[in-house]
Amino acid sequence: MFWLLQSGCSSPVTPKAEVPLQEKTEMAESPIKEERLQTEEISHFTIPKVLEQKTTVTQGISQAKKILSPKLAPGDTIRIDVVDEKEFSGSFVISHHGTIIHPIIKEVLGQGKTVEEFTKELKEKFSAYLVDPVVNIAVTWVDRKVYVSGGQKKLEVINLTPNQAITATQLLMNSGLPEDADLAEIYITRNLPGQREQKIVIPMQEIIETQNWDKDVVIESGDFIVIPKSSKVYIHGKVVKPGVFSISKKEPLSLWNLILLAQGPMNEADLEHIKILRQNNTKMDVRIVGVSVHGAMPLEANDIVLVPSAIESVVTIYGEVKKPGTIPVSKNTRLSTVLALAGGLTEYASNWIEILRYTPDGKTEKFSVHFKKILAGEKDQDIELKPGDVIHIAASIF
Repeated sequence: MFWLLQSGCSSPVTPKAEVPLQEKTEMAESPIKEERLQTEEISHFTIPKVLEQKTTVTQGISQAKKILSPKLAPGDTIRIDVVDEKEFSGSFVISHHGTIIHPIIKEVLGQGKTVEEFTKELKEKFSAYLVDPVVNIAVTWVDRKVYVSGGQKKLEVINLTPNQAITATQLLMNSGLPEDADLAEIYITRNLPGQREQKIVIPMQEIIETQNWDKDVVIESGDFIVIPKSSKVYIHGKVVKPGVFSISKKEPLSLWNLILLAQGPMNEADLEHIKILRQNNTKMDVRIVGVSVHGAMPLEANDIVLVPSAIESVVTIYGEVKKPGTIPVSKNTRLSTVLALAGGLTEYASNWIEILRYTPDGKTEKFSVHFKKILAGEKDQDIELKPGDVIHIAASIF
């Protein structure tokens, strides 16, 4: 596959032969540290279609405003022809340092440059020896590999058509994004010759919303794209749709907005005695708030919001149970009954169960009991619950 350019020309000339689509290839040596690869599962796939240089992006992204040009990378073979100057001409392979070694002008950096940029630089260097040299370049491109990590210990290797130019946003929208991706925190790590590893932030959320393509970044061979998982908050109790919702560092989520995301409160919801559970080092803090005063309060990652009922006595159970949520209780209801109504523990549950109780004087009491002792019939472990109690079953670390 070749790319031809003559100095002074404004656009590339490609041969008429059809360019083959991307093919799956075996994973070659990558710039990623070997030990990193050994700890991550690797899968291969290719972009579903070749994007034109004036590219478009699927799933609602409009046409890009700029024409992209592919950049040279280690392994590419450069055929340099200087008209009537054989000693300046020849074929050169870009080394892993990103350079070629020319017999006259010595070491020249090619990695990261377009063919037009590299041709212009060669002409400038040759001009120290020749009068108005005419420089022609042909490139034989090597396969391009880009590495994408979705934050779940799985590494994906994307093979690009060698002379294909594509931006980070276009690449990720075509190859697919995880549902829990934090679009405001995506970044690229890139190794350039003679430089420290670069971290390049891709404001993908802003790019998609504003169509500001100037903030997008053209992918280079060997780039490692990291897609962080968005943080989560949880809401249970008397809302229409309890569940898990994403939260972004750059766009804080307020208590009231979380309730709206859960499709609003139910008629019997007590919005002035909402419990917010927040992990503080090794302990769980419980705070009771009302939306009339604290509705705009920003939530933090992993907060658990419990919206109680104003007309019935309930306890809330969450964590490693099969049916988390609120459960009505009456006088003398014991923990074993609530565990049964919650469908029992999951296979990942710890045997230790925590009960948090908010007292009228504003303090939080904490009880820890052992599930196997409850099964053995020990009454002091199968404690009697009170309305408003919060039951937490953590995941076992073994």
